[in-house]
Amino acid sequence: MSSKKLSFSERPNPEAKANPFSRLFYGWVTPLVTLGNRKFLDQEDLFSLNDIDRCDFLSKRYSREIKNARKEGVEEVHTWAAKKMFLKYYLTAFWPKLLATIALLGSPFILQYYLEDLETHKGSNNRTLWYVFGFLITGFFSSLGEQHHVGITIDTGLRLRATLIDQIFKKSLKINLKASPPKIDVSMPGQKKKPDDKQKKKGKEKEKKKEKKKDKEKDKVSDKSKESPSPQDPNKDKKNGFDKKIDGNVDKIKKVDTKANPQTLGLIVNLMSNDTFTLMMGIIFLHQFWSGLVILVVSITMYIKLLGWSGFFGIVTMILLFPINGLIMQKLTKFYSNVMLQVDSRVKLINEMINAIKLVKLYAWEKLFNKKISDVRETELKQIKNQAVTRVFMILVWTCQPLIVATITFLIYVGWGNDLKASIVFTAIAFLNIMGLPLIFVPYAIAAYVQGLVSWKRIKQFLNSKELGESERQLQNNRLEKGKEDDFKDEDIIIKIRGASFNWEGVREEQEETDMYEILESETLDGITLDILPQMLTMVVGPVGSGKSALLSAILGEIPKTGGSINVKGSMAYSPQEPWIQNATVKDNILLYNEMNNNRYDKVIKCCALEPDLNILPAGDLTEIGEKGVNLSGGQKARISLARTVYTDNNILLLDDPLSAVDSHVGKHIFDNCIKGELLKTKTVILVTHQLQYLPQADDIIVINQGKIIERGTYQELMIRGFDFNSIVENNEKGKGKQGAGKMQLDYTNLSKKTVGDQKQKLVDDSSSDSDTLLDLNLQKTDRGEEFELEENKEPVNAWINLNDDQDLIEKEIYTVMNEEDIRIKKQQQMDLKDNAGAVLIDEEARKRGAVKWKYYKFYIIAAGGIFIGFLVFFGSFLSIFSSLFNQYWLAIWIDEDTLPNKSTAWFLTIYILIGVFRIAIETVKGIIMAFGSVKASRNIHNSVLNRIMKAPMSFFDTTPAGRILNRFNKDQFDCDIMIFPHMDGFLSTCITIILTLLAIASVTPLFLIPAILLGIVYYKVLQYYRSTNRDIKRLENVSRSPIINNFSAVLNGLPVIRSYKIQGVFKKKSRELVNKNSAAIYCEWGCNRWLGVRVELIGTFLVFFAALFIWIAADSLGVAFAGLALSYSMQVSALFNWVVRNFAELEKAMNSIERLRQYSRVKTEKPYEIPETAPGKEWPENGFIEFKNISMRYREGLDPVLKKVSAKIKSNEKIGIVGRTGSGKSSLVLCIFRIVELFEGKILIDGVDISTIGLHELRGKLSIIPQDPVLFTGTIRDNLDPFGELKRSDKELWTILEQVYLKEKIQSLENKLDQEISQESSNFSVGEKQLFCLARALARKSKILILDEATASVDTETDTLIQKTIRKQFKDCTMITIAHRLNTIMDSDRIIGLEKGELVEFDTPKRLLQNQEGLLTAMVLKTGKENAKKLKDIAYGKKKKYL
Repeated sequence: MSSKKLSFSERPNPEAKANPFSRLFYGWVTPLVTLGNRKFLDQEDLFSLNDIDRCDFLSKRYSREIKNARKEGVEEVHTWAAKKMFLKYYLTAFWPKLLATIALLGSPFILQYYLEDLETHKGSNNRTLWYVFGFLITGFFSSLGEQHHVGITIDTGLRLRATLIDQIFKKSLKINLKASPPKIDVSMPGQKKKPDDKQKKKGKEKEKKKEKKKDKEKDKVSDKSKESPSPQDPNKDKKNGFDKKIDGNVDKIKKVDTKANPQTLGLIVNLMSNDTFTLMMGIIFLHQFWSGLVILVVSITMYIKLLGWSGFFGIVTMILLFPINGLIMQKLTKFYSNVMLQVDSRVKLINEMINAIKLVKLYAWEKLFNKKISDVRETELKQIKNQAVTRVFMILVWTCQPLIVATITFLIYVGWGNDLKASIVFTAIAFLNIMGLPLIFVPYAIAAYVQGLVSWKRIKQFLNSKELGESERQLQNNRLEKGKEDDFKDEDIIIKIRGASFNWEGVREEQEETDMYEILESETLDGITLDILPQMLTMVVGPVGSGKSALLSAILGEIPKTGGSINVKGSMAYSPQEPWIQNATVKDNILLYNEMNNNRYDKVIKCCALEPDLNILPAGDLTEIGEKGVNLSGGQKARISLARTVYTDNNILLLDDPLSAVDSHVGKHIFDNCIKGELLKTKTVILVTHQLQYLPQADDIIVINQGKIIERGTYQELMIRGFDFNSIVENNEKGKGKQGAGKMQLDYTNLSKKTVGDQKQKLVDDSSSDSDTLLDLNLQKTDRGEEFELEENKEPVNAWINLNDDQDLIEKEIYTVMNEEDIRIKKQQQMDLKDNAGAVLIDEEARKRGAVKWKYYKFYIIAAGGIFIGFLVFFGSFLSIFSSLFNQYWLAIWIDEDTLPNKSTAWFLTIYILIGVFRIAIETVKGIIMAFGSVKASRNIHNSVLNRIMKAPMSFFDTTPAGRILNRFNKDQFDCDIMIFPHMDGFLSTCITIILTLLAIASVTPLFLIPAILLGIVYYKVLQYYRSTNRDIKRLENVSRSPIINNFSAVLNGLPVIRSYKIQGVFKKKSRELVNKNSAAIYCEWGCNRWLGVRVELIGTFLVFFAALFIWIAADSLGVAFAGLALSYSMQVSALFNWVVRNFAELEKAMNSIERLRQYSRVKTEKPYEIPETAPGKEWPENGFIEFKNISMRYREGLDPVLKKVSAKIKSNEKIGIVGRTGSGKSSLVLCIFRIVELFEGKILIDGVDISTIGLHELRGKLSIIPQDPVLFTGTIRDNLDPFGELKRSDKELWTILEQVYLKEKIQSLENKLDQEISQESSNFSVGEKQLFCLARALARKSKILILDEATASVDTETDTLIQKTIRKQFKDCTMITIAHRLNTIMDSDRIIGLEKGELVEFDTPKRLLQNQEGLLTAMVLKTGKENAKKLKDIAYGKKKKYL
């Protein structure tokens, strides 16, 4: 569906058709390496995946294996399925690994025989030449065996990674994101959980206490039931809940824990990005276990055979050092697990900040959020520092262990009177070096395995977490619930609910019986019984937080059912209250993968009032929309979401208050032409709304309060039964009495029953005598056979407006925002943009080309502490390597008695030990410097990027997907934290070792320089070929990773919509395509690594061969000790050739992350937060006087202005309304006041201060706004009222504020009161309640200037009435600007600004504006309907109370 065509690998994969020779030497990769050396690689240059590596193939097979596992009754189904799929192929790596192991062990034997021949025959024996070729053969098989072993394990890991990403994605489509499942456990396998046992004991004690409390409560309930009124009791209804005073309309409170929800975007992104990669890397090293064991057994045996008891004591020393290795690995794993937990928390916070960045900027919370994220980061860095220091000691033990063992061995050996011989010493050193390989790799393998095990456990726990399965949802898609066929025989019922209760937490399997009482007491919806008939319009009304949206979610199956039954026939489409908009074109968002039907599409656009919007968008319906609709207004998002729902052919449409975000005249058009229009006349529509003026046109009305249906019927039936909707809408306060602050009463729960006759008479009297009646009613025959008729008031409402004008003219006016010539020109411009694929908002992610430049290394080194730190590390590495090589050189001098004659053994031994001690000291100091330097670099780079992102303008977030930003803070920062330090150390050490070793060999046999130089040239060319290709592939891998996260983020945000349309398969397919794209890059990357590994190791093998050959040639003039030294050096350096390339490649790949992080550390920022020189006084603004002087504004350079030369003066404490059609510039004007977008012409003065001359925080910190899209942050309620404690409000003040916004009673009912945690996505509060919280924030802030962007759009009319009273009372001494969609909220304003096409077209009192029949406000009032227009006019003229 995306507007951008995905570029996937299309090159045929040559691996399957490669000949054996090409497969053996990875020659099939050569065309790609060659191409990468000629040009910069793009995605289409990469090889396509083999079918067996593709995500779709792997997913089908994995699902099949899961089914088989469940049939077999296997408990660990995911482990079983993974073994079935991958174990057999993975075990084939045993054979090449065995070949490599045998060849590796063969080299020391050949060295021993070679040196013995030199000692006895001086190389004159032809057998010595065979040993020379033996070095070549063992090196050849060792290289090929190792590379093919790695190739097989990498293929397996890549397939497992792709499979698990797909499984995580599939699982995410099924989970209940609003539930609070248990935290994911990252404890190590076999780790004791004593604390948990204690917690269980405490839990049992608590359960006993709860049981006692429940028994008491049940007794109380039974006592109360005895006192309950009889059915004839006239006050029965009041005691049944009709007279409940509520504060914020309390939902039943969830008593389950909502403090931690691991199913957050941060966690799941971490699972998909880091954990799957860690698991992939973990299985690569598993064959090292048995291989290492074989190498150790053979090497130890030969070591003892060569050196006898002295060798035995050396091995005992090595064994005694093993517990140190184990302890280090245990600590390392613990720190790694802690790091991953902190990464989850940090990424979640950053994601929350990005999603609410507009609000963060409007309230000047950047620094506060920065501190909050930085605090979590510091905790993470402590664990990273612990891990880095532990790694230093691990490396220290690995590198010094052979030195310690050799020192003790030779000390005992010569102490017992033995002479050192070259054939014994250097063979022993060769075996000791080989022993060092498993001692190095096995700990790495253990670490990788354990880290992979932690990741596997995390992934399994997520995959096994509870989901919204079909069995739980009980949805009927042309099939009936088993055993309940009789309940659903009535074909006229399309939705049947019987005694059903719903709870976001559901009933957890691990919940004890004693907890069930609490669960049942915390139902979101309780005892719902409901029948919905087909082709009917059902409206759902009720106060804020009453459960209206929850009812739709229950029908959708989004809320777990805890009791009763629910059956649904047919397909559903859902338009949520918070519209789900994808990063795609307008058309793609509406179609949502449905086939294009031009006729229906045009009708949908018209009935949803989208034609004016498409006329002003740069490319019409092909304009790209940013993530979450960042470049759309609230009304546009709501209408696109509605259009998507209407376009579908599903027969049940669930609409969650789509009219609240649109202007009143647009809302009327949508209701008349869409909801009641031709397209939906055969559909079943359930509409949640606060627009009560439309209720008479409903076929059925459901009234919900506190999670229960308290009334139901047609409008006429409810009126007859005593539900006075007129009083709700008109704010008739009769019967309300005096209400204490915070005691909000709902009219429709505070009514006494009246006789049918009385009510009939009331309706007739109200209609005939009160011209202010809400709507003219034509009551027809009811289902009960009673007939009521009400005459329509045909008199004109007033001469000020001619309400008898042709209604078609009024409807047409909606579509005349632009005149015909404007539309013709605009459409031509749109066609031009379409032809050029214009109007693209989200650019392709930037990708660097060529080698990683020195400036990025310099950037990292400076972040780590500067050039001096870099010099210390380099010098330390040089001294460490030099001392290591000199240690062996000293042995050669010791053996060759002619070099330093007349020196005692003790003297040689003392020097040997001192050299070793020096190396240990240098290695320790260097490691500590690197560890602390790397942590410092991680801190500085993260802070640099975070600070820059925080200060970035909104245009950056509009054009940059959230997933791309998260990728920087997740995988790229992970590379910076964990990967650079070891790879930089490894690369530096191997480079110095190779250079010094080659010089040492050349000093022994100068002829070696000839092949060394030639092979060096070949090595350089191979490396150059590889580097250019590997760089591009790694960058492609980085770039292809972000879309996976972007897609995932978008899907999580729209899960209810996706599930309602049953289009999960489409998004699965898209996800698999993106994973395949990323896997192709990784596949090619590792193929290039194997190609390089074979060639580089063969070069190293030839180096050993030529060293042995030239030593054999010069045997007569060369001492055996130095011959052994040269061969020992050459054998060591042959392995290092591959390692230097690997380390450099990995370092360069990690430095790609530094490139990307540095790019974000250079993002363009907003103006300064503070400017001390021009800062206004602390009391500014004292008056709240605002003046717009000829202001013009555009969102980006090159775009048309959205505000054009607007000038206006707003007096102190004046209440200003702003009206205008969509795209007229209402929100843009507000953004200018906050300087979210800077003016390019004119200026704005507040109390005479030019706001462009002061700091942004000095401005925004003194203003308040209640946004249209409310946001709550994870944390406590206190944190959300007084974020970060910046306002220093006392608890008493906070409770007063909650009372003023009618939330006090709800918060008091919560277990932890002000310290109650708000769950992820603030799912424990409705949208209306969130808006009340935003109002509470503004009250706590006490600003002189307040902006309201349709702040009460999502609350019921009664709550809106009381909120408007609160606003006018609490902000009476403030300057207030209100952007209105519901005109009743601004008709009592002092003055109203009218905007059209970015220009101010009128600015006066409402009364004077309405006297201009050609004016903008007059036209908008007309479009609200005849009766509503009269009421709005009465408000403007002061004849009627303000609140409709």
